[in-house]
Amino acid sequence: MYYYKKNNLNERLSCAGQSMKPEMRFSTLLSKGLRVSVWRDDLTTHRGVEAVVNAANEHLSHGGGLAKALSDAGGPDIQRESDRYTKANGKLLTGDAIVAQPGNLPYKKIIHAVGPSLPYNCKKYDVDNATPKLRAAIKNVLDITIKNHLKSVAIPAISSGLFNFPLPLCADVIVKTLKYYHDHNYNGAPLEVRLVNHDDPSVREMERACHEVLGSSVSHSQTAAAQWLPPKVSYSEIVSHGKGLTSMKINNVTLNLKKGHIQKQQVK
Repeated sequence: MYYYKKNNLNERLSCAGQSMKPEMRFSTLLSKGLRVSVWRDDLTTHRGVEAVVNAANEHLSHGGGLAKALSDAGGPDIQRESDRYTKANGKLLTGDAIVAQPGNLPYKKIIHAVGPSLPYNCKKYDVDNATPKLRAAIKNVLDITIKNHLKSVAIPAISSGLFNFPLPLCADVIVKTLKYYHDHNYNGAPLEVRLVNHDDPSVREMERACHEVLGSSVSHSQTAAAQWLPPKVSYSEIVSHGKGLTSMKINNVTLNLKKGHIQKQQVK
């Protein structure tokens, strides 16, 4: 059976609404230009992306969990717009996603994505039936992001927590869907996907899945610094001329090193 220990879930829910310092745990740039990163932060205040994903239910009734936190922080317009949508179009199907205005949230758009909801003590066949729907939700989020010319999106661990999808598998499905989308659907448009959660269990699982599926985290500042290391100089290229003067040849450039005060030196 697939289930979560209750204390783990309580740990995750107790973090909701707490202010915290944003912390990036993983970052990598895939071959076509898609950047994927893992963050520990509060999605109601996270900065640096243009869209946020809400883990919504099929009725777009934002009454609990992350949906309530985002709706409360964004103000009444978020629920009002959701109610107008469902009144005009009916409920969303599991795996569907729609884009909406973000209210007071620090984003250009909010994307309501409906992931699968499972019973508390779900069995293997429940998870097996739900997994393709979670994949569909992530793919629809990415399609909407690109279609709306959004260059970055923050995605939480959709369907875990209150929806009871096993967290380790949730992380695997989300990251593998990102990888598949990059390999088969991504057109190279500028896009950053941040996997953002406020609790350590979710962040750890997202980081693990990224390492396993996407490879090791890359420090781009270290990579850039390595490209600017000075060329290697052999001792045979360093010549001492006496009287405090030494010359050093690096490739086709000769450097003269002289001991003394710079004010008293003459330029030839």
